[in-house]
Amino acid sequence: SVLGPCLFIIYVNDLPSGLSSVSKL
Repeated sequence: SVLGPCLFIIYVNDLPSGLSSVSKL
C-alpha cells in the first residue's frame, strides 16, 4: 500500500502491494 514506505509494520503486513510502493520511491 501507499502507507507501506511510511509505516514499516503496515508495509510488512501489506505485501506484495507494499513492495510496489517502495519501488516507486
